[in-house]
Amino acid sequence: MSPEELETALEDALVLRDVDGVAGLFEPAGVLDAGPGLRARGRPEIRRVVGALSTEHGFLAGSGVVVQHGNLALVIGDRATSVARLTRAGTWRYAMVVLTSANGGAAGTAASSPHPPNDAGRPPGRQGSPFPEPGA
Repeated sequence: MSPEELETALEDALVLRDVDGVAGLFEPAGVLDAGPGLRARGRPEIRRVVGALSTEHGFLAGSGVVVQHGNLALVIGDRATSVARLTRAGTWRYAMVVLTSANGGAAGTAASSPHPPNDAGRPPGRQGSPFPEPGA
């Protein structure tokens, strides 16, 4: 299973509300963050959080960016950002997943931050970046 296929398996398990299926996609100490009060570390907590998710916390695997380096993959999609790791057995498992809401904020939170980034003087494309400009 590739990192992209892992995303599809997560979508399927979430749509079916399959708490064991979701938890099985994670490393034993994996992290799921679906917003305030919906954060879990480890498969037992992940099962609890998935069971508590409302139907509005849907997840659709879609076209995104997958950056793979060795046994790690960063997957950035429309509704989630995740890090997956290739196990010694040759299967991909999530190390962490952060689900986001349809409006782009962390699931269960507003899209805007109480501390917006200082974009004054940043070129387009760097606006909103938490990283300082080179040479700054």
